[in-house]
Amino acid sequence: MLLITSPEKLISEINLNYAELISSLSKDRVLDPYVKIQTSFMDVDISADKDFRKTFTNFYRLRLPKGYDEFFDYFEKSKTRKIGFESILTELQCITGRVEASFSSKLLHTINTASPVIDSLVFAKLGWSLPKSTEPQRIRKTADTHNKLTKFYKSALENEKWRIISAHFEERINYANYVISEEKKL
Repeated sequence: MLLITSPEKLISEINLNYAELISSLSKDRVLDPYVKIQTSFMDVDISADKDFRKTFTNFYRLRLPKGYDEFFDYFEKSKTRKIGFESILTELQCITGRVEASFSSKLLHTINTASPVIDSLVFAKLGWSLPKSTEPQRIRKTADTHNKLTKFYKSALENEKWRIISAHFEERINYANYVISEEKKL
């Protein structure tokens, strides 16, 4: 597998494979549930709305060892507060007993779409990994990794080729009532 070692290489790789990537997107299977989450989460009580919870759980493949109700209670309380990734990590560790990097990033991304999602496929392509469960200061190091990803994305999104790719994405995948963030497109 070709590793992506810089934001410039990421954009070049996307540009090279753009036609294949965009044709593989399934609006109804992939993007419709995402847009449904993003357009509804502020209007529902996340802690109680079964439809929202099911959509979120299925879309993000939420599989917690325990604490679903507590997770959605925390999500509901957090949606109107300015919170950071590290505080979400800490709270979810209290709820689940694990450092939930991916789900913390998904919760934060739902509230702030400029925040990237930690995804195992993206990390594999970048050659990155999260701190091991035995790492001292694991939460801090995981937050540092998320900050590194945020900076990586920011740099990639400043690339002129990205603007062209993004415009093509908008032409192909357009929602009348929602604009997908650049971070989500990337």
